Amino acid sequence: ASEAVKSSDIQAGQNICLLKKALETLVTGLEKTHDIIWTHLPYNYIDTEGVQPLTEAMDREAILPKPDPNEFKDITSNQSPLNLREAPSKASDPGQIQDKTNDRALSPLESKFSSGEDPTLDGPKNWLQSAIKEGRIEFFDFDEEFNNPIRIAEGGFAKIYHTTGKKLKSKEYALKYLFEQPESAGAFQSLVNEYQLIRKVDDEHFVARCYGISQDPKTNSYILVMKYAEQGALPDYLKKNMGQLSWADKLSLAIQIAEALRYIHSRNVIHRDLHSKNILINAEGRALIADFGLGKLASAKTSKFNPQGRAPYIPPERLSQRAKHDTRGDVFSLGVIFWVISADGGEPFSDLDTMTTAMQINLGFREEPIQGTPEDYVELYSQCWDGDPAKRPKVDEILTRLDAMMKAVLEKEGKGDGFHNTVTSLAPVVSENTLSASLRRQISLDDPLEYGK
Repeated sequence: ASEAVKSSDIQAGQNICLLKKALETLVTGLEKTHDIIWTHLPYNYIDTEGVQPLTEAMDREAILPKPDPNEFKDITSNQSPLNLREAPSKASDPGQIQDKTNDRALSPLESKFSSGEDPTLDGPKNWLQSAIKEGRIEFFDFDEEFNNPIRIAEGGFAKIYHTTGKKLKSKEYALKYLFEQPESAGAFQSLVNEYQLIRKVDDEHFVARCYGISQDPKTNSYILVMKYAEQGALPDYLKKNMGQLSWADKLSLAIQIAEALRYIHSRNVIHRDLHSKNILINAEGRALIADFGLGKLASAKTSKFNPQGRAPYIPPERLSQRAKHDTRGDVFSLGVIFWVISADGGEPFSDLDTMTTAMQINLGFREEPIQGTPEDYVELYSQCWDGDPAKRPKVDEILTRLDAMMKAVLEKEGKGDGFHNTVTSLAPVVSENTLSASLRRQISLDDPLEYGK
C-alpha cells in the first residue's frame, strides 16, 4: 500500500494543479459543461454523461499523464476519506460474466425498458394501468390508506416518505416518489422498470419489499409503496450501534448483504447503484438491498453511456463507453460497503470534493483500512474493489471466505459450531416458491408482462 496522504494536501495540491489549471486551459464553453456535470445534483449523485469532453481536453493539454491506450481514461466519482491507498492496476479487457438463470423470455417492449432505451409514453402507461385494473399490481388509494407522510430521505432520483396506515395503524410504509415529471414517458418508464425488477427479485430475506403502487392526488406522482425498514439505512444503524457491534456482528451484516447480492444476480438482475444507503436494516436487524432505480437485466444491452450513482461506489469500467457492464460492477460496490461496515458507518472520501475524488479513484487510490480490521477482511474488500473486473472475486467465493472468517472469530470468542451455523444461515436457500404469497397472487410467474396487454 502507498503512504497515506492527508486530505488537506490533496485539496491544496492535486485539486488546484489538476482541476483549476485544467479548467483554465480548456476550450471555450467547457466550463459550462463542467458545471452541468458536477453541480445541482442532489444527494451527491452524479450523472457523468458529458464528462468525456473534459477528460479528452485534459489529454490534449497534457495536464494528466497520458494513459495507456488499453486503460480506462474516462473519469468520474464523488465524496471522500481521511486516508488513501493505491489500488491494484486496471484491466485492459474487463470481459463479461454469464449469469445462470431460469428467467422467462422478455417481450420486445419489456426488453427495451430494461435496457434503458426511451419508449413511447403509451407503452409503459398502458401496461401500468392495465396491470392495476386486472389486479396484477395492487393499487393503494392515497387518501384512504396513508396518514400524513413525512419525508425521511432524499436520493439522487427519488424522495422517501414514512407513513402509517389509516385502516391498520400498526402498518408502516415507505413511499418512494420519483423525481420525474408525473405524466412524462420517463416517469412511467422509471416506475415500470423498477417495479418489474423488484418483482423479479422479491424475497423478504434479501430485498426491501414493494407492496404495490399509489398516486399522490396533489402532484399526480406515481409512488412505489414499500415496506418500511425500522432501523434505517446501514450507515445510521452502524453509527447508532457504534462500540456495541462485535466483529461477528459486522461479519454477519457482510454475509447477509453478499447473500442478497448473490440472490439478485441469480435472478439475472444487476443493481448498478449499490451503496451503503441502499442497504436497509429491518426490525430484526436483517440487511436488505433496496432501490432498483438504476438496475437492469444482466441479459439486456445498454445502448448509451450513462453511468449514474454515488461516486465512490461506481466501478471504474462504468465510466468507459468501451467497457461491458456486468455483475462484477456490483462486486466493486460491495467492496466499498464492506469498508463502510469496518468504518462503523463512515462514508468513503467524505471530506474531498466530487472532482478530486473522481480523479483519485481513476488514478487508482482507495481508502486506507480502519485500525483493528482483520487482515483477511481487508484483503477481501481490496480484491472486490480491484480496478480490473477480472480480478474481483465472485460472490460465491466472497461468501466462502466470509464464512471462514466468521468461524475463526467465533472460535476465538469461544463459541461453538452450532452458534456459527445459526449466525451464517440467516439467509435460507430461495427459489421461485419463496416469492411472497401476495406478489404471487398479483402476478403469475409465467406472465409475459407485455406492455399494453
